[in-house]
Amino acid sequence: MIDAQNDPLTKLGDSRTSQTYMTSLGTKTAAANDYTYDVNGNLLKDLNKDIGTAGASGIQYNHLNLPYQLTVQGKGTITYIYDATGNKLEKKVIETGSSAKTTVTDYVNGFVYENNVLQFFGQEEGRIRMKHTTPVSNPAVYAFDYF
Repeated sequence: MIDAQNDPLTKLGDSRTSQTYMTSLGTKTAAANDYTYDVNGNLLKDLNKDIGTAGASGIQYNHLNLPYQLTVQGKGTITYIYDATGNKLEKKVIETGSSAKTTVTDYVNGFVYENNVLQFFGQEEGRIRMKHTTPVSNPAVYAFDYF
């Protein structure tokens, strides 16, 4: 599918095509292969989003057929760790470029920590999240989000 009105600079929507990909193609035709899948139907590349390159896959899967590592050209990588039953235990985001940083999110029995700081935990009607203040207040202050 070719979007004649594509705006690679847009920040809205999921259908934008990256400027890097459009530049590498020159002119996009119906012969352009934007996506590649493995034999299990897992997405390996999405060149519209700079996931992978023409010659290399951007998504790797583990033995449970779950995404293990996702590489976005010019932005960084996301790595996931799961337990033996497929429950997500950790997400590690390594951003490259001018604002290089690493963020580790841990998932422990319904509690979500980012860089070892509690962010939120689930409850029957939504979640309870920490309200982080500076300096850190004692006792902690919580916000209740109902879904």
